[in-house]
Amino acid sequence: MLMAKNARAVTLAAMLLVALAGCGSMPLLGPSVDESGAKVLMDNGQFRDAAAAYQRLARKNGEQRARYQLLSADAWREEGDFNSVQTALKAIDRNGLTSNQSVQFDLLDAEILLSRGDAQGALNLLVADPQKLPPELASSYFELRAQAFEKNSDFADAASERASLNSLLDPVERAANEHDLRALLQKLKLDERRNLMRATARTNPLFPFLAALGGTAREGSASSYTDSVTAAPAASRTTRLSGAARENISKIALLLPSTGPIAPAARAVQDGIFAAYFSDTSETRPELAIIDSGLSAASGKAAYDKAIADGFDHVIGPLQRDQVTAIFQSNTAILPTLALNFADSPTLPPKGSLQFALLPEEEAVAAAEHMAQRGLKRVAVLVPDDEFGRRSAEAFEARFTALGGEIGERAFFSITGTDKSAAIQSAMGVTESQARIQLVRGIVGIPFTALAARRYDLEGIFLAAKPPQGRLLLPQLRAFDAEDWPIVATSNIYAGSPNTALDRDLNGLEFCDAPWVLNANAGDDVPTRESIRSLNSTVGAGARLVAFGIDAYRTLTHLSWLESNPDTAISGATGLLSVDQNGSVRRKPSWAVMRAGIPVVIAADANAEDTAVVSPDRRDLN
Repeated sequence: MLMAKNARAVTLAAMLLVALAGCGSMPLLGPSVDESGAKVLMDNGQFRDAAAAYQRLARKNGEQRARYQLLSADAWREEGDFNSVQTALKAIDRNGLTSNQSVQFDLLDAEILLSRGDAQGALNLLVADPQKLPPELASSYFELRAQAFEKNSDFADAASERASLNSLLDPVERAANEHDLRALLQKLKLDERRNLMRATARTNPLFPFLAALGGTAREGSASSYTDSVTAAPAASRTTRLSGAARENISKIALLLPSTGPIAPAARAVQDGIFAAYFSDTSETRPELAIIDSGLSAASGKAAYDKAIADGFDHVIGPLQRDQVTAIFQSNTAILPTLALNFADSPTLPPKGSLQFALLPEEEAVAAAEHMAQRGLKRVAVLVPDDEFGRRSAEAFEARFTALGGEIGERAFFSITGTDKSAAIQSAMGVTESQARIQLVRGIVGIPFTALAARRYDLEGIFLAAKPPQGRLLLPQLRAFDAEDWPIVATSNIYAGSPNTALDRDLNGLEFCDAPWVLNANAGDDVPTRESIRSLNSTVGAGARLVAFGIDAYRTLTHLSWLESNPDTAISGATGLLSVDQNGSVRRKPSWAVMRAGIPVVIAADANAEDTAVVSPDRRDLN
């Protein structure tokens, strides 16, 4: 049957010896042909004659009648005559079949239905336990189910059946099967493939094919965030976390490094987690312990294995991308986990686990949505010439164009030096204007005076910059007549605490940030910045990591609810939080405008008045 033919095949010479032994010169097609002769006919490709031979054997042998009739039906199947297959099957008394022969009967019956386009009818017959079947029947079982699912356009199920079939095949058949398997996965939509990847256990034979093909549109990208937020809708409503179902947690393992270059950042995250933990008034507050995750992928995986061995039932961390990737790619047990970074593409967290990070891409996407909501159609992009700038520009442009906007100009400024005029002129179209003037001078051949002008069809500027760069750029932008354009930036431009002496240069700038940093409403049961201001980590940019830690603890304690309610966001310290189809926590930050060197929070309702002013932290004022 199908790919089972090789399992039952013997060399033609050997079968001829068996068939002819003790038969003298007996013709194979004669009325006295025995079973070995019928087998020779089968393996010689004389399927019609073999079917007739098995039918004669059935008539002569009452005890073996059902088996010979089944062999006759199989010979007709090899001939491709499904009408004769059906006729042969109808004559069989199934009470005379063994359990495996009964399965073979159903396989033949299912193939008849498939040949007539009845895929669902075939699936209704293919319900045996493949673990209890011999290899030749199991291979036919998986092959037929794969064909039936594909006819029903259930490409994920068809691919799963082919993955199960793979180990039963010889190398040549396996190569053909893997080609078909990859083709099935490529028929899935991007979101369908991502969801399948998340739902598939790491030990499932299908998982390596999903991982090799990739769960994202672009292979090798730093993260899948830009693709996912461009394709997936944001949460449509918000709710209080206190009203959401809480996880049943006994012991949480917190995986963070205790030494090394990221240890200070890890301590700030840890401060936020413990701040949220001690603000947790639930009667079922779990135990919380720290395990050193070290600095390598191997040490992160070892820390995770220790958490499992020590009886922890939930995990927060680790913080490093390679460690998260190693854990989510492993084929060992995965506890319900909130990873504090995104795994490398195309790895996604398995169902029951999430990934959460403060990425430049998400704020660039938020900036694109903010500008589109303001009705801006054509904007310039001005970012630093480094990885942060390139990632921010790519994410902003992908989202802004997806929303119908257009990128008028794009410029990268050097992260060194104080004169940013060349990049600014490029972003504003002044450089192009200068080039046109030079071209006209060359054409007419007469010296004349003309002033280069900015592009007046631009409506705003997206800016990604750190505080020192922003304080240089804003005055220079104004010098080039950009005051009437909205200038929108990410949180990196704000130092994290007010500094009126320096930040007056940022006046008029709109930027997004964590509501906790802006002292905006971060939702119920969130410890305020003022309540833990004795911690040094709450000062400056480290406050964002504290807010991140607060949200990490709160997210983990409601992990299953958030994952099963992707249309609902909850108020968090870092923004409105929801979960997308990739198992990623998405964040919608708050917005502020800089006035007199102080951030003023912009109301969520674009028509409302500004709602709050960040209280200066005297430890940061000059």
